[in-house]
Amino acid sequence: MSITPTPTTANNAATLIGQSVTMLDDKRLAGLQEFQQNQGIRNSILQAEKTRLEKKYEGDHPYVLAINTRLTMQENLNAGLVQEISKSSIKNEPLAAGSWRIHGRVYDTAKKPAQGYAVSLGSRSGIRNDKTHNSCTDETGYYSLTLDENAAGSLEKQTIYLSVSDNHKKTVYMDSEPLSVKKGLIYYRDIILPALYQKSC
Repeated sequence: MSITPTPTTANNAATLIGQSVTMLDDKRLAGLQEFQQNQGIRNSILQAEKTRLEKKYEGDHPYVLAINTRLTMQENLNAGLVQEISKSSIKNEPLAAGSWRIHGRVYDTAKKPAQGYAVSLGSRSGIRNDKTHNSCTDETGYYSLTLDENAAGSLEKQTIYLSVSDNHKKTVYMDSEPLSVKKGLIYYRDIILPALYQKSC
């Protein structure tokens, strides 16, 4: 008995690809979290060794200075891991065919999540594009802007910028380089505000 294979439609293919990408993202997140745990164990061992060496030698002894350098490197690595884990934990909604999306997080100068700011697309002069909606950052600083196929198509040849505004609708940040809108793509962009401002949303 022969089995007739189910034809793969564009929608089926998109669904399968989306599921595969989600699985890969989940595995990457689990791997990063496991790596972070291992780094935490290494950091504890280094801290204990530092305490032992400081009791045995002076604080400026080469052994103590060397372990301080390693601890600083560990701290920098952990900060990067925290950001990557935060990025990998984002669950994106499926992107409709022909649509375009940009998402990410907004941070203040201390690199803490900036909640309540409006992220939008517009011209260099600050005029917002009426085909897009603002995205208000949540408690994690996350924002997401999605353009449907028509809006994405109309902006593909236009020069637009990503900007952030406060509650007085004052632009507090604008990208120095224009965005490239291309149908079917998702961009990730983190933003660090140049200074602290009032919340917008």
